[in-house]
Amino acid sequence: MFSRTIRRSIVDARSALTPTYSLPIRAHLSTVSNTLEPGNVPEPLTNASGHKTSRTADYRPNLKGSRQTKTPSIPNDSVATPPAPPSASPLPPPTAQAPSTGTTPLSDSVKELLPLLHAQTPHYMVAHIHARAYMVTLGDTVRLPFLMPDVQPGDVLRLNRATVVGSREFTLRAPASIKGTREDPGRKMRYVDDRVFVCRATVVGTESEPMRIKEKTKQRNRHIKHAKSKHKYTVLRISELTVRSLAEVEAEEEELAEAEVAAEARRETARAKKRNREEKKKNKEEEKKNREEEEKKMKMKAESPEASVADAEPEPVKQEA
Repeated sequence: MFSRTIRRSIVDARSALTPTYSLPIRAHLSTVSNTLEPGNVPEPLTNASGHKTSRTADYRPNLKGSRQTKTPSIPNDSVATPPAPPSASPLPPPTAQAPSTGTTPLSDSVKELLPLLHAQTPHYMVAHIHARAYMVTLGDTVRLPFLMPDVQPGDVLRLNRATVVGSREFTLRAPASIKGTREDPGRKMRYVDDRVFVCRATVVGTESEPMRIKEKTKQRNRHIKHAKSKHKYTVLRISELTVRSLAEVEAEEEELAEAEVAAEARRETARAKKRNREEKKKNKEEEKKNREEEEKKMKMKAESPEASVADAEPEPVKQEA
């Protein structure tokens, strides 16, 4: 009984399908782009019931009879078309590939987004100390895996190398590092311009690890050597971490420009003084050389044979009348 019902349902489903000989021979092509915007959809497809969102017919075999039941579809008028997705805002232009320096102007994208990053606190950064990266925020304590030389507890260090500076919603990243070449091996890191942020760390002190004793032995030798090690580490505390505003950066740029002009004027004055000293020294050397040449000529003239013959000639004797 069950197999007969399934056979009848299959036969009814085959008969419900449209025969292949009744399908059109030519296919109608559409040149409209395949997007979700309603303006790109042709009007016949918009009016068609298959284009709008509706529940598809669900065919389920009926075990009690040979006919199949079809769930009623929702009317097209009651279904609301989904709104068109908003157009994506244009992305900011990429930053310059070259690392920023004190005289490099900030890019337009950084000038546009820096006020937003400055307004949203707190900030964090990925600082680099001796080629090691540390993600820090204000008040963090960092224990370096080495003993930093030439520092004392209480010293304030300016951390000016960072690859990431950001907040909860905004992030300023440095350009990608440069891969080394055969002539110049080694990867070159590039960092965020240190004019846009200020990070200072205070040296808290040093910590030492527990004494470690390592036993060193050799084969066929009962002697055991004990190597002792007790390393010390420097501890830092992040005392200041802020992102500067655009006005502060521009004011600093003006100060740097004025300082550069003043330094160039001082260098030009020093070069002029150096030229004057060189000219005076050169004039003195020329005068000294001229005097030496004149003395040499006078000496050679005095030692010449003509002068000795003239000196040796006797004076004429006067005859008395």
